[in-house]
Amino acid sequence: MQYAYTSLRDVIGNVIRNTRIQDSSYIADMHEWLYEAIDQLETQFTLVGKVETLKVNFHKAKLPCGLKILDAVQYGGVRLPEGKGVRLAHKDHPVTSTIQPSVFQTVVGKFEVLQNHEFYATQLIQLNMLQMHGSHYYYTEMGTLNTSFADGEVTIYYQAVEIDEDGYPMIPDNANYKQALYYYCRGMMIGAGWKDPVFDYTTCMTEFERYGGRALAEIRMPSPDQMERRVKNFVRFIPDAGYYDNFFRASEREGLFDTKFWRRR
Repeated sequence: MQYAYTSLRDVIGNVIRNTRIQDSSYIADMHEWLYEAIDQLETQFTLVGKVETLKVNFHKAKLPCGLKILDAVQYGGVRLPEGKGVRLAHKDHPVTSTIQPSVFQTVVGKFEVLQNHEFYATQLIQLNMLQMHGSHYYYTEMGTLNTSFADGEVTIYYQAVEIDEDGYPMIPDNANYKQALYYYCRGMMIGAGWKDPVFDYTTCMTEFERYGGRALAEIRMPSPDQMERRVKNFVRFIPDAGYYDNFFRASEREGLFDTKFWRRR
């Protein structure tokens, strides 16, 4: 599990200190090389969650910069499903059913008619279901969020790379992760023409893969609380009701089932 973060400046300083490089052009290029390595080693556990409201104008809204993973889209307080037909959003006119789904609530009341005789009455009350948005949907297209409705506001929940006050990406404060970035940057310097007196390009890339694998294993290792959440979400006989609509949150463990009843049937 990853808890702490540090700035990319630490890795840049480590490369300069260990190589004793004097050419400033290599130092300027280190930012691009290291960011390439971050993209190759990226996991969702090193990203930070963000929320932003977008205005949809004629079926389109520009996605925010830095977005890596789009977790969910909310429209009118309800989660908007992802989907796309053959027709474009502004040409698509979904056909909605005229039959409105219904759900009923059972109310059981007890009353006495005669002495020592109790009777129970059951009443079914029809309830209006949670207002959904019918056949509306969204899909992404090259940095743009497309919706089946023409205008409105949507709230997106996404994950992005965290940056510090100087604009440097924040990386996991993990020794193997930083060491992997170090060897990748040193290998790119060799590929750009720098004469490394110690390592060659193949050695640097091999060390990058070795330390990168260690770092990803350590970062992806779940904490006890995260493992408990996974058990609630996935190790279930029956999926949690409303699992998709409540944004993949399971509030409790699965209940007990009367297996004897089903065997009798």
